[in-house]
Amino acid sequence: MGDTFDLLVAAARATAARGARTGGAMAGVDGQAGPDPRVAELVARVRDWATALVVAESQGMAPLAAREVLRLPGDGLDGDARALLTEAARRATVAALDATCELAAVAEALRAAGVAALPYKGPALALDAFGDVAARQFADLDIVVPADE
Repeated sequence: MGDTFDLLVAAARATAARGARTGGAMAGVDGQAGPDPRVAELVARVRDWATALVVAESQGMAPLAAREVLRLPGDGLDGDARALLTEAARRATVAALDATCELAAVAEALRAAGVAALPYKGPALALDAFGDVAARQFADLDIVVPADE
């Protein structure tokens, strides 16, 4: 399991570094930079992708890890692992976009009612940290409002 956690850390670092190099929102998904060599090294150690994905999901990192691994050349993964990771990334993207739309609707309703609101964690954190709302999993939406509101 240590290799899986190391892979998650390497994937997060690679995504964040790519975003820092390209500077700004959506930088982590721009496709400009190639795969990270540390990620490739750790992928070669994974023997059970279903278990690795469960571990990644338990940490809210499945979509980010899946995307980073899928950046590797085709020979780095067998077809079953590639399909498993592709489906995990797809599911997470759909869920993140649905939740982000809901967050936008709630934030707009609060704004229209004159309530100051600040999205917190969830898609806001994923966008800030990785340039992509679908880079991390989240189970709820958090909004900070002034106590007197």
